[in-house]
Amino acid sequence: MFSKSAIGKAALSDFIRQHNSRAEPESTADHDERMRERAEEIIKAERNHIVPAGEQAQETIWCGIGLSGGGIRSASLALGVLQALAEAGLLGRFQYISSVSGGGYVASALQWWWSRGRETGGSKVNEGPDSQTLFGTSPTNFPYGSARPKPGRGNNSSNPTPTQRGVDNLAFLRSHSSFLVPGNGLNLWSMFGVLFRTIVISLLTWLPLLTLLALLVFAANVFVLNPIANKLDLWSPIGKLVPDAWHETQPLPARLDKCLKDADYVPDAAQKPDTAKLVELRKCADIAPASLRRSIPECNQWQMPSCLQKIGAALVAEQAFAVPLSRLRYPAFFAVLLYGFYVMSAAFVSAAVLFALISRSPQDAPSYRERRILGAACVLGLLIGIALTFSSRDPSLLVVILAGIIFLLVAVVTIAADLLTDASLNPSYWLRRKLEVFLGISFIPTITVLAVSTIPIIPYYVMSGWSKTGTLTGTIGLVGGIASALYGYYTFLRNIVPSLVGHIVATVGAVLYIYMTLVVAYTLSVVMVYPTEFISGATSETLVHVIAILALGSIPLAAIIAFRANINFIGLHRFYRDRLMEAFMPSEASVAATNVNYSPAADSLSIDALRNTSSLGLPYPLINANVILINDLNRKYASRGGDNFIISPLFVGSSATDWQKTGEYIKMNGPLTLPSAMAASGAAASASAGYIGTGITMNTLVSAVMSLLNVRLGLWVGNPFHQQARKVRSIPTFWNPGLLSGILGRAHAHDSRFIELTDGGHFENLALYELVRRRLKVILIVDGEADPNISLASLVSATRRIQEDFGATLEFYPDLGPERLIMRAAAGYPEAVRYAKAPFLVGKLTYNHDTEKEGFLIYIKSTLIRQMDFTTAGYLASNPEFPHQSTVDQFFDPIQFDAYRYLGYESARTMIDEVKLARTIAKPQEIADEYCASARADIT
Repeated sequence: MFSKSAIGKAALSDFIRQHNSRAEPESTADHDERMRERAEEIIKAERNHIVPAGEQAQETIWCGIGLSGGGIRSASLALGVLQALAEAGLLGRFQYISSVSGGGYVASALQWWWSRGRETGGSKVNEGPDSQTLFGTSPTNFPYGSARPKPGRGNNSSNPTPTQRGVDNLAFLRSHSSFLVPGNGLNLWSMFGVLFRTIVISLLTWLPLLTLLALLVFAANVFVLNPIANKLDLWSPIGKLVPDAWHETQPLPARLDKCLKDADYVPDAAQKPDTAKLVELRKCADIAPASLRRSIPECNQWQMPSCLQKIGAALVAEQAFAVPLSRLRYPAFFAVLLYGFYVMSAAFVSAAVLFALISRSPQDAPSYRERRILGAACVLGLLIGIALTFSSRDPSLLVVILAGIIFLLVAVVTIAADLLTDASLNPSYWLRRKLEVFLGISFIPTITVLAVSTIPIIPYYVMSGWSKTGTLTGTIGLVGGIASALYGYYTFLRNIVPSLVGHIVATVGAVLYIYMTLVVAYTLSVVMVYPTEFISGATSETLVHVIAILALGSIPLAAIIAFRANINFIGLHRFYRDRLMEAFMPSEASVAATNVNYSPAADSLSIDALRNTSSLGLPYPLINANVILINDLNRKYASRGGDNFIISPLFVGSSATDWQKTGEYIKMNGPLTLPSAMAASGAAASASAGYIGTGITMNTLVSAVMSLLNVRLGLWVGNPFHQQARKVRSIPTFWNPGLLSGILGRAHAHDSRFIELTDGGHFENLALYELVRRRLKVILIVDGEADPNISLASLVSATRRIQEDFGATLEFYPDLGPERLIMRAAAGYPEAVRYAKAPFLVGKLTYNHDTEKEGFLIYIKSTLIRQMDFTTAGYLASNPEFPHQSTVDQFFDPIQFDAYRYLGYESARTMIDEVKLARTIAKPQEIADEYCASARADIT
């Protein structure tokens, strides 16, 4: 089916068309059609793998299970449903198991237990040791046994059965459902320690590199820009707010000596004072820092000598500040940037004025006379301005000339555009649109130029005696940045849509952090050049040596980290991934000891090693993630924030990036393990991604800070789009994609070298999307999302996505739809409890395909039902938010874990009984018939 030559030629053709023919990019329609053809090839390959072509019958009923996102809450609910299916002998009737986020915890755990290579890390998948327990999908060998196992441990015998082992596996998972703090040395403080370590590594990487950049700017100032500014007698763009760096000034110590000598002048009280001398003394006193002048009362002529003595003494006392102040004067580089901001602002004002003058409606005839008058007025104004100030050396001459030139250029461009615009297009409309496009492109760069140009101001005033204010500002900047990053986590986990105030506060915090980081880097660069002038005291020599070592050592070290360290390994992603792996893919020894420990086989279990496992009649896994594509040229992907990305034993990829055979992908891009795929699918809090494409983490500045601090759970991987590229095996680093994509946002497109995978719920949170793409006859969805209002947001979103992308529609039967899931008050235990009429729905799927035209959706929803057992109802009595407790709570205890598991089990049992699934799964239409009959009987 997939001949290497055919695939190679097709892929090479695609590569050449997309990279060498940029002038004629592939249209959206052509791309969608090509991806539909590719998807059909993949579906056929999967079916031949699951059920060999020779054994397939035309009437094969293709069925799949979808497990939704929702963290450990969804995982525990899904486990109960799977236990019910296994107990009824139905789990083996499903060929696919699709999962996303929390649902992927338990789906991946099953793949782990089903794998024949648990002790070898998957290197020999079908040749595990004879002592290894083999699990399946039947009631006697399901990896987690029955929903209510008999008490006692299962491995008392030397050769325990799969049923006995299932008891142990369930007991282990119950005990470690709080997977982030599993014990055995790993606790809540470990999490905070990892967060702190991540931030420290990020700061130790970016601060030295930014300091190096500031040093290069400093050198450019000293050797190039400042001398030029001196020759041109450049006017300071900020006046006297900070002294100019390029003005020749007498060294401060010499001026200080002169002040002290002149302070000896004491006028005779009987004589008229020497006014000229006192004026000189007054000028001399002005060299004192503003903080000293404010502390000494205004001096009259007779008091001047004594006042000057006080100021001189204070200057001697504070000379440690005086010298650094001379080093923190305003550099010419930043002055040029600020001039650039002024020019851009002047251009904007000029364009706005001219636009207002020439704008007209489409019905107005153009007036060439008006244009001539306008152009002449511009030139005349320029000439008059120059004539009035030509003999002056005052900086106002530069202002007039600059403003006149800008206005003249804008006028010329505007009038020329008006004259040259095609007759079919109204010039005013053309100019209006071009101006609006320009404003959108230039707004952020203009604000950035303004921010960077003001960086030296804060250090100057901090060293002028505002140290407390400076320290407070720096602290606020650091805390603000971290807070904005963590706020992004919080809003996602709580499924909160931030208010306008929340967006503003988070954005301000992110801006403060970025700005203060640049300020600190600039200050460090000055301190590195003049360490002895900033440090005084007995330990000054030692500190100078320390600074020299840091300057010489930290920058090369930061460069090595930036270009060589794998950001997937040193961030929060790896901690999250390892904790999930140790809880859901434990070693045999860990289960036996009921204690979390290392799981080396799982750590190296490659995703493609599962291909043989899934050919043994076990459900084929589809692990769903979201690939971030916020900068893609295809507006469908960019507006959604990304595309659904599958990780499976046979194929890896998405419609946007194309798919690649998993084995070939790993050879080209490096290892891709089952634990990493599971963690990527559940990477809920990530920069540039949010729940179904929304949330504060989609904010550009907040995302930049999260990336800058590496406070993210997403996984950077190679892009399957580059299937014909040479084998690189490069690793994701702070530089690329950390800086280029995560911070600068210059990638995140379908053809980027690296792509970032995040929580599949950022695209679709039910794991329904890929099952509909495969046009399955029966799809069972388990929705464990927190949804106290039963708004069914994920189902609504998924229905919209499958209709837009596949032309598939979902319909519920009249009066038998979502209203059955809504909980209503009823008498019972606990008091004022509310029950739903049913925990599930059945709907009809209509596919846009020639032969496979329909399927049936069984949708199990986490909602309260009368069939709950007494212990689950008892948990509800003490926890009224059950079963919709916040996703922030990932710290389940065994009682909480069992409450959700039992609810899932009872909900599935109810569904199995009402639709008689053991019989009707072979005839899907009868599933709908039985559901309608049972539901209508309940109504009557």
